[in-house]
This record gives sequence, structure tokens and C-alpha cells, in this order.
Amino acid sequence: MATSRSTSVALAAVVAMGLGTASVPALATPAESFQVAQAEPFADEKLEAFVVAMLEVDEIRLSYMEAVAEADNEQTRAGLIETAQQEMVQAIEETPGITVDEYTEIANTAQTDPEFAGRLSRMLEAEVRE
Repeated sequence: MATSRSTSVALAAVVAMGLGTASVPALATPAESFQVAQAEPFADEKLEAFVVAMLEVDEIRLSYMEAVAEADNEQTRAGLIETAQQEMVQAIEETPGITVDEYTEIANTAQTDPEFAGRLSRMLEAEVRE
């Protein structure tokens, strides 16, 4: 199914861009986040908030992607990335039911736990269909 693939790609892209850089402060390493997640699973409401925030973050990422790619120089590119990252953090902060730290923890867990990532992907697909 094309929607399933594009949703999975979107999840991976958002996690990679949104957290592979300094866009969201990381307080714990992925391994530490994974251990916390295993000891205390995330509530469905928290995951639903994550999906809403992630869709906003992805929209911001997409809105800056072309400008970053076409930037004339590294300084311009860095400025665009910084602005995009600030907007991503703001989008997460404005999403009810989740903090930036919780968002980061869930995203890190998704990077280290394929089963959990699949669960998030299914939730994302359901949200996109609505």
C-alpha cells in the first residue's frame, strides 16, 4: 500500500531530520530512552499527541527542504536549518499532551525498537486517514 510506505518513510524522515540534528534537545541517549520505555510504556494518549506533533514537524521539514537544498552558501543553509528547528520545537511545545522531552524520548525509542516504530507508523497511518 502506497500510503503505508509513504507514512513509514515520513516517520523515518521526521525522526532522522528532527532528531538527527540539534532540533530537539536530547536529555537521554537512545539506549537510556529505550530502557525507560521498556520499564514504563507510553500511554496511548501520549503517542497520539506524538503523532500530531510529528505531522506538524514533518510539515515544517517539508516547507524548508527545498530552500535548504538550494541555499547559496553554508551560512544561509545553516540559518534556514536553525529557523526550521526552532519552528519544529515550537510546534511540539504547542501540541497539547506532549513535551519536547517526551517527544524526543518517543522518537528515540522508535529508532531503537522496530516493533514500537511499527506501532507508531500504524497510528500515523490512522491519523493521516482521518
